Amino acid sequence: SLDSFLHFEDQVFLTEANSIRSIIEDNAGNLWFGTISGIIRVNRERNETTLFGKNYGISEREMFFGSAYIARNGKLYFLNVGGYYAFFPEQLIQGMRPPEIIIAGFRIANKLEIPRPGGPLTEPVSAVSAIRLKHHQNVFSFEFAGIDYSNPEDNRHLFMLENYDAGWNLAGAERKAIYFNVPPGKYVFRVKVVNSYGIWAEKSIAVIITPPWWNTWWFRIAAVLIIAGTFYAIIRWRVRQKFHRQLERSEKDKQLAELRQKTGELEMQALRAQMNPHFVFNSLNAINRFILQNNKTQASEYLTKFSRLVRMILQNSQSTLITLESELDSLRLYLELEALRFDNRFEYKISVSKDLDIDLLKVPPLIIQPYAENAIWHGLMHKEEKGHLEIDITQEGENLLFRIKDDGIGRQQSAALTSKSATRHKSMGLKITADRIAMLQRSVSQQSPVVINDLVNADGSPAGTEVLIKIPVTYD
Repeated sequence: SLDSFLHFEDQVFLTEANSIRSIIEDNAGNLWFGTISGIIRVNRERNETTLFGKNYGISEREMFFGSAYIARNGKLYFLNVGGYYAFFPEQLIQGMRPPEIIIAGFRIANKLEIPRPGGPLTEPVSAVSAIRLKHHQNVFSFEFAGIDYSNPEDNRHLFMLENYDAGWNLAGAERKAIYFNVPPGKYVFRVKVVNSYGIWAEKSIAVIITPPWWNTWWFRIAAVLIIAGTFYAIIRWRVRQKFHRQLERSEKDKQLAELRQKTGELEMQALRAQMNPHFVFNSLNAINRFILQNNKTQASEYLTKFSRLVRMILQNSQSTLITLESELDSLRLYLELEALRFDNRFEYKISVSKDLDIDLLKVPPLIIQPYAENAIWHGLMHKEEKGHLEIDITQEGENLLFRIKDDGIGRQQSAALTSKSATRHKSMGLKITADRIAMLQRSVSQQSPVVINDLVNADGSPAGTEVLIKIPVTYD
């Protein structure tokens, strides 16, 4: 029994129309059909068809009954009205010669080509195995014929341009194959002829159509390389231009930064130069007060410590930054002088965080002294009982934090006393120091603010003042 049906197409146009009466398979796997045109064989590969008709004694329009048999010895039997046909399949076409195929002519644009040096044909077309054409020679034709004299009128001619045609084409009476506008590529022209006995013959010629030079692989690679090289050169040129502009800009920025740094250093030196006379002036006033009070002992002690402090200040003023240890030494000496000056009416305490290396930390000189001076003069000096001054130094992130805290009368009461005294004196030291810190802030592009907080007791009364100074941490 049949499990499925397969579609088979007669690509060589062997029969225009048929009525199949019977079907059987021989021992070699070929299929045999009884039809009104004769007996047809389809080979085992199912790609070739052969008709056994009148040349084998089968009259046209032979009427087969729907029966076909195969004997044990492989002989096939097909029944018809007058009897049956019997044959061995393998002996049916023995001794028959295939037809001879001749390719008689080749034309380009309907012009017959003859063999010539440098042309498409260097020898007769019937003897060549390949024809090479240029891209503009894409309209061509072949003329061919199959030679078989048994029944020449029954010969069938088929042709195909492989890689171009979808299948075989049945040639007409002129035996010609014509092709138009064939694109560049590699093709094979095939001619197949079958005679009246079902014997096949085939011949082929390779046809190579070369593409134009601008459509070749080497030109495309060269064009891609040239375009890529051009883009690369443009991009490289743009990058170099951009790099030079950035270099020029960075050089200008560097020069500008150097000028700003030099300007900042000069301004810082000018501020330090203003700071030193301010402090010396205040200290000389204190010495003068001791002398006027005829207190020679205190004046001598004060003058000795003052000379040490002046020496330290002169040494420190030569540098933009000094060690925190040097800054604290001069600060302690200053506070001792102030305590002596005000008859020990206040006590001071300096605390430094244990994780700070005061030998390596760098700070601007006299950065704390003006705020300590302000706390003493305006906070602690007006207090009736003994005052206290605390200075704490810690690190917060990337900043060094100075906390100057006093338990004086507070800013509000101090401002009232200053107003009553009708004095116009303003702390020059605070203004100079604030300007120095602002300069430091611009030089390192970090915030270095000075914050002043008013302290109050639980009942709301003033409890003193707290000053917070932040400067960037700088190590030697």
